[in-house]
Amino acid sequence: MMDEHRRSDKTDWSAFSYFALNAIDLAIPAKAKAGLLRDMTDLAEKSGHVYDPDTLFKELVAREEAASTAIGSGIALLHPRFHDPYLFEESFIAYGRTLRPVFFGAPDGAATQHFFLICSTDHEDHLHLLARLALLAHGTDLVERLDAAETAEQVLEIIHDCEKDFR
Repeated sequence: MMDEHRRSDKTDWSAFSYFALNAIDLAIPAKAKAGLLRDMTDLAEKSGHVYDPDTLFKELVAREEAASTAIGSGIALLHPRFHDPYLFEESFIAYGRTLRPVFFGAPDGAATQHFFLICSTDHEDHLHLLARLALLAHGTDLVERLDAAETAEQVLEIIHDCEKDFR
C-alpha cells in the first residue's frame, strides 16, 4: 500500500504511505524485549525491503541499550541508530501488536503492546516519521483503535483515518 510518489511530494508528511501491508502482524508472540526485537526484525524482513536483517537486529538492540524507544501510552517507536541507505531498499514502517503487553522501559512505567519499526534510508524522513507517529499516538485515539483492529487492512485504515482526523 506504499505510495511511490511520496519522496517527491514532501508537502504531505503522512506516515500512512510508508506502511508495508505484509509487514503488519497483530499477533507478535514475544514476552520480553529481546524476543520482541527479533520478532520485529523478522516482520520487517517480510516486507522484502531489508537487505541485512542481522545488522538490523543488532542496530535495534544497540538503540534500545542506549535508551528505550517506548514513548508511553502502550507504544514504542523502534528504529536503528543509523539511517543507512544500504540497510533497506526503501523507507517503510512495520507494525506489530503483541499478544500480551511487554515491559519495554516506557516513561510512564506501563507495558507496551504496539510496536512501530521505522526503517528509513533518509535522516529527514526518519525524523518526520518519528514525530508524526508520536503525534498520532498522543493526539488521537490511535491506541484504542489499534487495540480493536483484527486485520492488517484495518490497521492501515486506522492509520489513514487518524492522520486525516489529525490534520
